[in-house]
Amino acid sequence: MAIPPMVYLIDCEMIRYGAVDENEVIEKDVAELMLAMVGSWYGAMDRRMEAHTPSVRDSFTNRRKIAAGKTPTYEWRTVVIEPKQARAEGLGGAHASPRLHDRRGHLRRLRSGKNVWVRPHKVGSAELGTVFHDYEVRA
Repeated sequence: MAIPPMVYLIDCEMIRYGAVDENEVIEKDVAELMLAMVGSWYGAMDRRMEAHTPSVRDSFTNRRKIAAGKTPTYEWRTVVIEPKQARAEGLGGAHASPRLHDRRGHLRRLRSGKNVWVRPHKVGSAELGTVFHDYEVRA
């Protein structure tokens, strides 16, 4: 199925679209599919991908925290993502994450069986420090 060239305009919160050629007709389903693909592409391009290593600043507060055996204000961790493996026994834990960090978006299955997307967001307290993550995907 050939998709005719189309133009679109974002006017406030409305998206208007139409064919480039006046003689072409664009079906609503095709236009919605194309606009969804363009929106996904723009969303992917909008994400900032940075590879930097924040270091512990040499400040009075961080020196005092380190001397007292506490964690400094900033920390960097590498999260390794590997192929799914057989489920292992739980190690136990309280899932307490008091320091500020990013939580990745993920699918959540509700008791009703419906899957919903949980958007990525920040959790924890910046007053207790910040944990940065980068990701390494293994085949």
